[in-house]
Parts: sequence; C-alpha cells; structure tokens
Amino acid sequence: MAQDTPMSSIAVPSVWHHIGVMTEKMAEAVRAALEDLPCSERALAREAGIPHSTLVRIRSGERGATPAVALALARALARWADRCGDAERTLRQALDDTDTKEATDE
Repeated sequence: MAQDTPMSSIAVPSVWHHIGVMTEKMAEAVRAALEDLPCSERALAREAGIPHSTLVRIRSGERGATPAVALALARALARWADRCGDAERTLRQALDDTDTKEATDE
C-alpha cells in the first residue's frame, strides 16, 4: 500500500451507534440485576465464568456489557434458581413428612 493512499474507514457510524445503544441497554440490565443479588458479585462472576473485575467495571459505568456477559450472567442465575427451587422442594417435602404443628412451634 502506497504511503500517500489514505486508508478508508470500515466503521459505519450508524452501526457503531446501534452497538453502543445495545451495550448501554445491556449494561443497565446487568447493573439492575446486580442490585438485587442473593449473593456476592464475586460469587456470581465465578459461577458465570467471567472476571469479577468485569462486573465491577460495568457497575461503575467504566464499560458496557456485551451480549456474551449478559448471557453468562443470565445462565448462572438460572442455574442458581433451579438449585434453589430443588432445595425448597426438598425442605417442603421434609416438612410435609413431619408433624407441621411441631415444626411451627419452634
């Protein structure tokens, strides 16, 4: 490539704007989800397989959230929801198998 030949941009402004809007919308959704966690952010990051620093940076507004990050967090929360539901059913079954009067007196 000759030095006097200008390089053309491959970025399309409307596409960049669209991606930026999507990223900010996802970042807002991630920040909202992080506000009401039943655990620490570090535990969620570990379960989702993403660096804790990524969540910290999204929460602070330093970076946006990618679809991959949002999906990883959603899947991690869904796994926890399934496990919590299983644990609740186990406890309720045990309560059903015992005298409920005795259980409520404590």
